[in-house]
Amino acid sequence: MAEFSHIQGELPTLDTGSEQIVEPAFREKIKKLFGESFGYDPQMTTYIHATSRELAEKIITDGLLIGAGLNSTAVSLGRNFEANLRQLRFTHNHNPVVVFIRIPIMHQQVKEMRSQGLLPPGFMPEQLFAKEPEIKPNKDSNNEKSEEIAISPEYIKGFYDKDTDEWVENPLYWQNIIIRKGKELGWTQEKIQKQISDKWQEIKEKAIQRLKQESERYKNEDQ
Repeated sequence: MAEFSHIQGELPTLDTGSEQIVEPAFREKIKKLFGESFGYDPQMTTYIHATSRELAEKIITDGLLIGAGLNSTAVSLGRNFEANLRQLRFTHNHNPVVVFIRIPIMHQQVKEMRSQGLLPPGFMPEQLFAKEPEIKPNKDSNNEKSEEIAISPEYIKGFYDKDTDEWVENPLYWQNIIIRKGKELGWTQEKIQKQISDKWQEIKEKAIQRLKQESERYKNEDQ
């Protein structure tokens, strides 16, 4: 599995200006830091969210609020290195820090279930990788779930600070947890990769199970 990744799917990417020219120095920095394939993987979608350093540090700990969906606050990367490079260089409002979010591909499954009436029309694939809603007291002293949707830190790889040319790993990102544990325990690279593969299967199964739960919840609300 590549370090940063995406698959071309139904999600559009934001065109930040194909005529804009990326400086050679920035191009070389990104190649050295990420390589030329930081935007593609057949199993994962990578989104980038531009923000401030202060908010980026909060996001990798608390998760990313997505409002109307990831496309409303982040941009999905594709196979083309030059296009990805422009997305990274010319960020929204010139925000200097870019957060990388990586989630498994579930678009087709969600699309099919929505078309069959098994999920709410507005259900988004990224909701499968959101934190469980917080329970908050309301004005009547009864507990209610928050309707805010936030991508779990488990799926936030880290952030890149363009001002300082610094990549900051998120210690809560699922692959980073395994790699760190492997180094602490002296695992071989083969064992680390096996643990990553096993965890990946677990994540996919968990997403499918959550999809079934969301469908069951929608069916019960409809009755």
